[in-house]
Amino acid sequence: MVISFLKAILSPKTSVLRRTWQQRGGGPEAVTFDLVDGDQQCYPQLLVPKRGTPITMPQPGKNFKRGPGEMWLAFWIKMHKIAGFYDNLALPAGRRRYEPDLAYIDEQRGIFIDIEIDEPYTMERHIPTHVIGKDDHRNSLVTAAGWIVLRFSELQCIATPAAVTRAVMDVVRSIAPEVKMPQALKERKPITTDPRWDYETARRYVKKNYRNIYLEKRFPLYSLSNFFFKRKK
Repeated sequence: MVISFLKAILSPKTSVLRRTWQQRGGGPEAVTFDLVDGDQQCYPQLLVPKRGTPITMPQPGKNFKRGPGEMWLAFWIKMHKIAGFYDNLALPAGRRRYEPDLAYIDEQRGIFIDIEIDEPYTMERHIPTHVIGKDDHRNSLVTAAGWIVLRFSELQCIATPAAVTRAVMDVVRSIAPEVKMPQALKERKPITTDPRWDYETARRYVKKNYRNIYLEKRFPLYSLSNFFFKRKK
């Protein structure tokens, strides 16, 4: 699995899950559940649409940009054959068209989740990203489309993909308790929270080469493919 992941780094625009979603109809056309937003100062970051919000159906994605966190999480889900997840969809929201890193869909129950994996800075140019407040507008457009937004840090996805997947299923089961927890997740511990970062914290992460520390800890061979993301001197 790790070798396959490293090979995928060489072609990051490839869908890992290779699943096709098709609208079947028969599910609710608007949000039918009541949830509250989670803690906005740490990951996972949970934002939920209001009951009655019309649900926008996804479209096939075109971009397929994949970072290490997205690919590793998708590989873990694929390896354990957990249904409902997709990594090749797009969502029209407002006047924009967003492509979730991953999505979880249960059309019959009206559950649509945009799963985002946030990195503190870009690997090529080392520009701080996903700082607190940066994604607020996108989040509001996605929830206005009837989708839940669930954000994780890249560190969480790389270090504990099982806990991340379980966190998604915990949200699903908080809406629909009848949904069974996948066998691969039943004995997994709950996810450990990770503080979100501001611009200055992200800059400190750049200086300490933070992303490479946890990527190379998980994948000792990561440096062999790291020339695609290597910091420019």
